[in-house]
Amino acid sequence: MSGPIVAVAGMHRSGTSLFARFLNDSGIDLGERLHVDLRTNPYGHYEDEDFLELQRGELARAFGGEDYRVAEPFQRSESFEERARALLERKRAHHGDAAWGWKDPRTTLFLDFWRELVPELHVVGLLRPPRDVLDSLCRRTRAYFSVRRKDHLLRVITHYNQALLEHARSHPDHTHVVDLPTLLAHPRTVLEPLSARLGVELDAELFAGQFDGNAMSRSRRASVLLHRRSLRAACEVHGALEACAVTLGSGGGSA
Repeated sequence: MSGPIVAVAGMHRSGTSLFARFLNDSGIDLGERLHVDLRTNPYGHYEDEDFLELQRGELARAFGGEDYRVAEPFQRSESFEERARALLERKRAHHGDAAWGWKDPRTTLFLDFWRELVPELHVVGLLRPPRDVLDSLCRRTRAYFSVRRKDHLLRVITHYNQALLEHARSHPDHTHVVDLPTLLAHPRTVLEPLSARLGVELDAELFAGQFDGNAMSRSRRASVLLHRRSLRAACEVHGALEACAVTLGSGGGSA
């Protein structure tokens, strides 16, 4: 029996690295060359350099150098699609029947494309409250006191989450939304049903032992000076995704 192919997605600063580390240690191989930047994550990002370079490069091409803070749709290039197919072929040959996957938040913006190439793909999408994500992004970009920049970041958050929501609704059996606050507070209620869906043992005690609360910001300083319309839109999409989240007793990936 073949192991699952898993893509860890979701908006940046939503716990994707934390969960990718856990999945990798649970036996899902997330790559031979993993991206490391201890300035932004002391435990590593657990991003496969091959997928990271491919998707980062395509976004930079489409948005004039910007490689993640995008809030608009774009047209993929033929070159990107050719390289993506070749990459998947290499990865499948390397991993055989073993469980494998990759993590890159940018995958969220390419979900339909990857689904075409890998119909059996399991997407695990991390979800974090918009205000918390915004605060974390502001710490990285020093945008605390710029209403214009924070408004753009809120639109980026909404864009990523909307893409995940649409995919979850279109592919409920293979899209698994993980609500970060629920995961941190009650890991077993999330990991037990997710384990059954992926067919991989996910140990709640292992996860609890890996979580470092000091690595996540909860200051909410960025909550001041916000456009109410942008915040409301971000919260509405977040609420719809929250209704899709994996928990004990939930029936599927979509509401």
